Amino acid sequence: MRHWLILSILILVSAVSVGQATGFLSGQIKSTNDKPIFDVQIIIYPTNQIALTDSLGYFSIELEADKLYQISFNHINFIPYGEDVKLRSGEKKNLKIKLTSNSVLTGPVIIHQEKPKDATKIKIKSKTAQKVVSVSDDGISVVTTLPSVTSNNELSSSYSVRGGSFDENLIYVNGIQVYRPFLVRAGRQEGLSFVNGDMIDDITFSAGGFDAKYGDKLSSVLDITYLSPDSLMGAFSASMLGGRLTLGNKHDKFSYVMSGRYKSNSYVLGALETQGDYKPVFFDYQTYLNYEVNDKLSFGFLGNSSLNKFRMIPQTRTTRFGGINEAFQLTVNFEGQEIDQFQTNFGAFTTDYKPFGNDSTLLKLTVSAFNTFEEETYDILGSYRLNELETNFGEDDFGKEAALLGEGSFLDHSRNFLDAIIFNVEHTGKKVWKNGLFLWGAKYQYEEINDELLEWKNQDSAGYSVPFINSEELVFSEYTKSKNSLISNRISGFIQNDWRFLEKNGQSQLYITTGLRANHWDYNNELVISPRASITYAPSQFKTDSLGKEFKDSTNLSYRLAWGYYYQPPFYRELRDLNGNIVKEIKAQKSIHYVAGVDYDFYKWNRAFTWRTEAYFKDMYDIIPFEVENVRIRYSGKNNAKAFGYGLESRINGEFIKGLESWLSASYMRTEEDILDDQYYKYYNSNGEEIVNGFTFDQSVEDSVSFTRGYMPRSTDQRFSFKIFFQDEMPRFQQLKVHLNLVLSTGMPFGAPGSVQDRNASRMSSYKRADIGFTYQFVEDGKLYKKTGKVQMPTNHILRNFKDFGLRVEVFNLLDISNTISHLWVSDINNRVYAVPNYLTQRLVNFRLTAKF
Repeated sequence: MRHWLILSILILVSAVSVGQATGFLSGQIKSTNDKPIFDVQIIIYPTNQIALTDSLGYFSIELEADKLYQISFNHINFIPYGEDVKLRSGEKKNLKIKLTSNSVLTGPVIIHQEKPKDATKIKIKSKTAQKVVSVSDDGISVVTTLPSVTSNNELSSSYSVRGGSFDENLIYVNGIQVYRPFLVRAGRQEGLSFVNGDMIDDITFSAGGFDAKYGDKLSSVLDITYLSPDSLMGAFSASMLGGRLTLGNKHDKFSYVMSGRYKSNSYVLGALETQGDYKPVFFDYQTYLNYEVNDKLSFGFLGNSSLNKFRMIPQTRTTRFGGINEAFQLTVNFEGQEIDQFQTNFGAFTTDYKPFGNDSTLLKLTVSAFNTFEEETYDILGSYRLNELETNFGEDDFGKEAALLGEGSFLDHSRNFLDAIIFNVEHTGKKVWKNGLFLWGAKYQYEEINDELLEWKNQDSAGYSVPFINSEELVFSEYTKSKNSLISNRISGFIQNDWRFLEKNGQSQLYITTGLRANHWDYNNELVISPRASITYAPSQFKTDSLGKEFKDSTNLSYRLAWGYYYQPPFYRELRDLNGNIVKEIKAQKSIHYVAGVDYDFYKWNRAFTWRTEAYFKDMYDIIPFEVENVRIRYSGKNNAKAFGYGLESRINGEFIKGLESWLSASYMRTEEDILDDQYYKYYNSNGEEIVNGFTFDQSVEDSVSFTRGYMPRSTDQRFSFKIFFQDEMPRFQQLKVHLNLVLSTGMPFGAPGSVQDRNASRMSSYKRADIGFTYQFVEDGKLYKKTGKVQMPTNHILRNFKDFGLRVEVFNLLDISNTISHLWVSDINNRVYAVPNYLTQRLVNFRLTAKF
């Protein structure tokens, strides 16, 4: 009700002003070198009305006639300017203002960088994001290089943040939340993510303590803004993994950018240990349209249509695992095939209204719809043989099969289908006022999800069905069958205010953001209210020396604190239990964030650097325990766990090489959970020996003792991580550039499925991966590379129409390390269970041609 009251007041004020005698003050503000200045704060006294210049430096203000106003123009990087204005009724006055830079020379360094208000976010340049070498080659890949993010699967765009699950991360494109497919269980099925790297204009990421304006998830926010071109532009990319073409332009008041992508992972999947015939085909088309009716009203449309098809006919698999004293080999022969299809469509219409013709007030209405149809079908028969290998170096058959430990077969069957539609209507608004920025929003969401699940696995060991039951009925080792239909409605809203205090030399030093968010879901009739707050103190860089002279320091420290309640009402996957049934009584998962950080901004080699350090603690309750298999998450369907997570992260970024941004980071994180009903038993024989399958000779049970696990590592508990994204170029051959992405992290927890005692009791081997790209740049920023360096493009050159043109050689998994993503569990004739690692891809070389115009 409050949001509609505010909206009504704004409309009433606007209507009243129409009836008064007014004049119009407009103009453009530029720097002394004739470049437009955006976000200049225009303060009108004595009414204290505030306006901002747009991206081209223009502004327009309606003022009451025959009154004297004092107008001040303020920007952090320029000396303030003021002017008295008095307009006649109907007069239109146009100002041409040039502001002088307030930069102060400190040695050879000129400081003119404004400290960002929202220090809980990391901003990444789109140009830098496109240089990250990855198999997926999309706009999300750059996020996995950040210290807060864990992603140990190069085939997937999924990631976890600070110990959360893959489903706890928000992704926005142009302020609109986007979704991922629901049934994907392995990275090889994913194909193309929603985000198109060639269409990105701006990327911001928050790993915790984010504002109330963002939705209801527990872990993180990735906020992406797409391009809105002001002239003809385009991009083209082609490689051994696919290609994409992007075009954009602006005609008068109408602008557009559109892109088509094609991808096939068959080349990459051929490097997996399971040999077979892989036929993945992924298509995608996106467009962003914008039409400006006038200075006050504009319309936009964001659309996406994608089709991901995956077909696999597995043939053989050979995996060696173990250590130097005990080594094993699993050999599997396959029959059958897997056919999956994921088809999604998304569309969003937006209406932006600026009552005063500038960014001081914005009212926005968004109507969006998302539809997905997914099917996962397979019948795969596997016959396996488990052997022990000879580990004695002195034997002639060293490394060969020495003993047969077990053999058997399995048959995996699946017929899974899902159809879902999500419809949203959302209003958001903002109002610039004297001490900051006020934001508000209200959203209605309708969901309709229908699914049919049928999965089973029949496992045979030495001629016996596992598990063995003395019955004529066939019992599957795994069986899930369900048919669900869900229709529900959600209503959410928020209010938020960004405050600015302690102004010095035109720059605020203290920023406080306070907000309140609410969400109600009619399925479980739960209402959650989330207060959130953050504070940033950025002392002014203007200092006074011993003689009383003011100067601008080249270094600066800023400090921040963030706190908030974060609730995640269940969505489709959290609602399903391990048997595939939808649970009615489930509640929202809850987390309280405590974040403290410090940024150290400094200059080195006449270039800006930032050293960012952050500590955090997350107190979680009503948690739904989950199991991770590849990228598939299976939830227990119960709010029967509490958890915590804490850690320390540090990242330094800047241009170590001029014009090429790089960063390195290190992090420590620990996250554990306590499942309330995690009781298990240990069994003992008559000799008092604990009975262990495959080891204890006497398996007869005489006694048992019950235990509970207490706190245990979560599936995402990756303790240490060290990451480098580094760009370089040859000093005398600058057209040759190198892009390195290096990750070294500790292994993730895992355990035998279905075992309370073994849940996350073991750890995978450490994750080590290096991807590198070598780019030969023929054209850069519209200039041609020659032996002497960059020169102006000749008018008759064949590449004269290109802004950038280059050829890149990429080497994935440069060190050819076998990283583990999950495990296959097999047993020998003594019922001893072995965890056989499922390895990711080996070293591959890819060639990529990129161009922009």
